[in-house]
Amino acid sequence: MHADPAPTDPIYRFTALGRRLDPDEPTNLAVLWSMPVGALIVAVLAPMLPGLTGTPRLLAAGEGAAVVLGTWALGRELAPDDPRAAFFALALGFAVLLAVPDGSIVLLFATLLLVRIVNRSVGLAPRTIDGILAMVLVGWAIFVTKSYGVGLVAAVAFGLDARLEGGRRRQWGFAGLCLLMVGILASTQLSRIPLHATEVELAVPARAVLVAVLVTVALFVRTIVRTGTLASVADATAEPLSPRRIRFGMGIALLMAAQSLTLGDTGARHGGFLWACLAGVAVSSIAPPGTGPDGA
Repeated sequence: MHADPAPTDPIYRFTALGRRLDPDEPTNLAVLWSMPVGALIVAVLAPMLPGLTGTPRLLAAGEGAAVVLGTWALGRELAPDDPRAAFFALALGFAVLLAVPDGSIVLLFATLLLVRIVNRSVGLAPRTIDGILAMVLVGWAIFVTKSYGVGLVAAVAFGLDARLEGGRRRQWGFAGLCLLMVGILASTQLSRIPLHATEVELAVPARAVLVAVLVTVALFVRTIVRTGTLASVADATAEPLSPRRIRFGMGIALLMAAQSLTLGDTGARHGGFLWACLAGVAVSSIAPPGTGPDGA
């Protein structure tokens, strides 16, 4: 196992997960323009949106920009050789913001960091500060969604990074912390169940949601299986990306979206941005060449 090369970009002095948006790249420039446009649209429509009624316009604008950036970035991580997929993810994610209440932006960005930790798209081993930041977002997402499945998937992500090529043993510590958070939440929830309770009702999403989920999962799994040698290279090292790590990163995103369904329709709404990203990547993988939001 070789040591990570010393990157020249100052951003890597602080993090191994940062990816710059270089405006010289047409797709990056398109996203940089899309963020203020998305912010403006959401700010204007906020009073009429089911999930943003009563939200201050400035905060709503921030959410619009965050969803544009987050869904595009996650789509980029899931399909590094397919720029079009990120824009499909952006379009579907923005539609979710406009139509579906309770979508969790924190869950979106927690998943983004976990996928980057696993797939090593930057090319560097995550630093301790990266693990701490991911843990903060995971804990926040657990608090917001009330789902300890978030912590379980995070533990899997840290464990995978430790086991895959170039892994670091300290990631097992973060995996353990994730399980500790899960244990705390689970014990808290169990303490609220009456002692005389004989059964616990399982929340199940509506049938239409389940059908959409099954189609998305089938197409996304097909995309994972078909992901082979990649032309894309790591940002910091210019080394070829590991197809194995990319596939495992895709699996983490799928697991994170799937765990949201354990809370029924509420969980499905929390994970709406994740499902939009998975669907965007899946649709792009089967769409004819030359079609798509970026005109690819």
